[in-house]
Amino acid sequence: MNNKSEIQEAQYRFPYHYTPHIDDHGFVRRFRSLRWGFEYLCYMLHIRNLIMEKAPESLLDAGCGDGRLLSLLCDSKNTNLTGIDISERAV
Repeated sequence: MNNKSEIQEAQYRFPYHYTPHIDDHGFVRRFRSLRWGFEYLCYMLHIRNLIMEKAPESLLDAGCGDGRLLSLLCDSKNTNLTGIDISERAV
């Protein structure tokens, strides 16, 4: 494993992509304090909204990590979602 791959694998020791998150009632919940967490969530929701506006029939998330973006798109029932990543730990 090269240095870049080792650094990438180390990022998945904690599933940081899922904090903070929006619960079923629409409230933002934080289980771990990350200074960039809320900003990250806002970017992800913005990207999700852009994709949903385009209403694609299918979407391939190359380098999906743990599938955070795909999980936000699972409401899009008419879209075939696929994610791939070289990191076994992330998947």
